[in-house]
Amino acid sequence: MKENKARTYKKRERTPKLKFGGKRTVKQRVWDYMRRNPVFKPRDILTILDVNYNTLLGYIYPLTVAGFLQKKTNKRNFLDSTYVFIAKENVIHCPLINSKEVYCYTTKVSVDIGARHILMGALKYMSQGDIANKTGLSKTTINLLVHNKYPNPANAYKTIREKL
Repeated sequence: MKENKARTYKKRERTPKLKFGGKRTVKQRVWDYMRRNPVFKPRDILTILDVNYNTLLGYIYPLTVAGFLQKKTNKRNFLDSTYVFIAKENVIHCPLINSKEVYCYTTKVSVDIGARHILMGALKYMSQGDIANKTGLSKTTINLLVHNKYPNPANAYKTIREKL
């Protein structure tokens, strides 16, 4: 008789996608441009790299929430606002971005950007002070997270995900 052995599967290692069809991916080209030009405008990326507007918007916003980029000007127009690249210089490969997280291949750090939606939803019903008391974070931290100015948001978003 055969014995039924339970199969154990090794968790798949995340590796960056270096080339697609012989060329670097669009996200990698945008990432390289941002690394070379630490202060940039999205309009420059659209004209130089010939990237779609919605693709660029869907790439820059999660990186801003995750703390890789910081918005310098308060212009409402996305194309004319100025961004500063504040990620570490040793991050060569572009991060993996989906609707819930931004995963950096080099540092192996995952930032839960879905927790920002939880925070913004909670702000409709509670004040920043109530959220700070409930999560154990300071009011200043909550305020900086709301305005995407917090330097390393990974741990703060983790506590928000657990407590709210």
